[in-house]
Amino acid sequence: MNRLRLAIIDMYNKFPNEGMRCIKEIVEEKKENLSYKIYDLRAEGQLPDDSYDIYISSGGPGDPSENEGWEDQYFDLLEKLWNHNLTSERKKYVFFICHSFQMASRFFKLGTLSPRNSTAFGAMSVHKTKEGKTDPILSALENIFYVIDSRDYQLLDITEEQLNRIGAQIVCLEKKRPHTTYQRAVMAIRYSEEFFGTQFHPEAEAASLLKFFGKEEQRKTITEKYGEEKYNNLIDVLEDPDRINLADRPIISTFLNIAIEKLQEVSTI
Repeated sequence: MNRLRLAIIDMYNKFPNEGMRCIKEIVEEKKENLSYKIYDLRAEGQLPDDSYDIYISSGGPGDPSENEGWEDQYFDLLEKLWNHNLTSERKKYVFFICHSFQMASRFFKLGTLSPRNSTAFGAMSVHKTKEGKTDPILSALENIFYVIDSRDYQLLDITEEQLNRIGAQIVCLEKKRPHTTYQRAVMAIRYSEEFFGTQFHPEAEAASLLKFFGKEEQRKTITEKYGEEKYNNLIDVLEDPDRINLADRPIISTFLNIAIEKLQEVSTI
């Protein structure tokens, strides 16, 4: 059987990151069923066409409400993939991470993107919603689970009318903060059976992150920007197997497993 084709859309704009390495590692684990190609959208203007079976769109820096010149092409691709799924038996599968999740919210006209009061950085707990508790992509996780979070912006104020318009569901929310009056940001959305996105970084893996953040230059950068407490909290959570759910990166892996199974079923009919 021919391998399915996957496109990775790199949104990092050449910004140093661990995200792309982690995404490639996850995809490499599925190489028996998948071949893939990387497209550097923001720095090189590269964008895949709509012929791929599966797409993973990465995180990245910057204000998601600003226009840099590539947005219309990106939205055109999403529209083609969405419309394809409305009429075709063989679907296209898309996973959005962090910055791409924010861009997807613009495309689907869901909620409001706004700057956070302070940067969210480190290992944070997120809560499944009622819908999230039965979502197959989240099935390997507890109802409250830890993730790697890194963002200056957040998605708020999604209405039932907006969700119903496309048939979407909010499946995760930011941790409860009873000591503040801030709204809880939306942390994951199932846009459809085939489109799924997270505000956090499900590609992260604890062991490699411990090695990365344990470097002196990283420790210095993080403590200068976010403070010693956030750095220590990040390390404590990464070292605690009872709190962190990153070892096997179950969210993207499960998404890919489901996509592969569904696409192979269609191929054999």
